[in-house]
Amino acid sequence: MATPTIKSHPELAQTAILLLAAGSSQRMGGKIADKCLFPLRGKILLSYAYEAFQSIGNWQEIVIVYRDEAQQKLLAPYFSPAVTWVSGATTRALSVFNALEYLHRQATPPRWVLIHDGARPYIAQELIEKIFLETLKKGSAIPAKEVTDTLVQKDSLQGIYHYPRRQDYLRVETPQGFTFSLLYQAYRSQLHDLSSFTDDSAIYQTQSPLHFVVHPMRNDKITFAEELQYC
Repeated sequence: MATPTIKSHPELAQTAILLLAAGSSQRMGGKIADKCLFPLRGKILLSYAYEAFQSIGNWQEIVIVYRDEAQQKLLAPYFSPAVTWVSGATTRALSVFNALEYLHRQATPPRWVLIHDGARPYIAQELIEKIFLETLKKGSAIPAKEVTDTLVQKDSLQGIYHYPRRQDYLRVETPQGFTFSLLYQAYRSQLHDLSSFTDDSAIYQTQSPLHFVVHPMRNDKITFAEELQYC
């Protein structure tokens, strides 16, 4: 039996996708200038996430948040002319805010938004659909994994290491789904301190409750140059 999909779901046309590609790739240690442009089997790394979302159906809009004009020119040939390009900023949160501002100014802003790090190329259609549907039901949906490694909290002043209960923690991923108006409101309310946030769910939580979706699917983020050899 074929796996059901959401290609005909009416809320697709009211959902925007934000793909983030404005990062500086600093943790690549200078070995890779831009991980989103890293070539993989005739494509670039960013295109894998883009194609996963595009395969779902006709979203209201797919927005790629880029770093600068030079990067945008290199990225553009790999994507559909229908893609919208929005310039990023100095931090992840400010880059997302630029994209949210763009969507807010549209004649018909989206009802929902899914935000995904372009450096997560393994994202599966099944997980995208799950996050989308959970967002519609709960107002937000944050993919996460249980922590299976031992955690250590460093205390450099005391020279003591603390071992917290891993059952109390989750590893948060993307794509994160939100009610667009509530996320935009949360970003606006935190404009004075956006640079201190590294995750959209943390900002959304200042205004609205979160719903986590714990799952087992592979969804690694490429952070270090050495990880690219396993892609």
